[in-house]
Amino acid sequence: LMYSAALATPFAGAIFYKGGKKILNLYVKKNSANMYDLAVKEAFEDMAGWYKVSNEVPVSDANVALAKTQLNSSSKLNEFSQTERKVLHEVALNNAGSAFTHVPTSGALITNNAKQGTFLIGSYPTDLQQILGELNYPKIQNVDFVFPVPSGQKFNLLNISDAQYNYWAANGGFFTKVNGPWIDAAVLQNADVVVVSNFNQLYNSPGVLSGFGKEIHRLEWKHGYRFDPTTKMMVPPSKASGLPAKTLQSEYTH
Repeated sequence: LMYSAALATPFAGAIFYKGGKKILNLYVKKNSANMYDLAVKEAFEDMAGWYKVSNEVPVSDANVALAKTQLNSSSKLNEFSQTERKVLHEVALNNAGSAFTHVPTSGALITNNAKQGTFLIGSYPTDLQQILGELNYPKIQNVDFVFPVPSGQKFNLLNISDAQYNYWAANGGFFTKVNGPWIDAAVLQNADVVVVSNFNQLYNSPGVLSGFGKEIHRLEWKHGYRFDPTTKMMVPPSKASGLPAKTLQSEYTH
């Protein structure tokens, strides 16, 4: 929903677009040493005295109610659905900060306020390698099939040591024995599952799913999940009505 070309990162405060049309800007105005008013200002309006929200500008929780009122009352927001408004609220009020310097190729904005234990799924070369590095995420040396979040970490990522990968690849297949059960663990834990990669990474070749593709396929065809393009999350059947599958059931057997 938001993207700053200048900073090459998503952040609350960039211009909101819908259907290629510029809709509004989100700005803050400092009113004390540590407090900021959060407000919506229509695009092209005079911004004197106002500052775009960025990672360097904290927004006090005390202004949440004001922000919601202004977001809902903006004359421009009749072009957004209620679902989109809710997402705008959450994004704008997450203190405007992405948890990572790397910008997920899916367009997901993952904040420091994400739920503890949130699963991140995607392509290793395009996204996970960078995120794992930023988090200094430990490698799994012995697989615990409950798949807990490592101590000191917020997110759940599958970061297997080479020795463990090679062992399971030779003993039943890595996806069958480890990667698939990790996806099942996300469902059992009722965790948020955020997609960090563009869906052009679903296939290694036409009709041949990548590891990321197999994860999406398992969520879709074993658990009934579907991708929500607004939140960039895989959502359970109770929230998946009307959302299309990204893979074909015939493409893989679990």
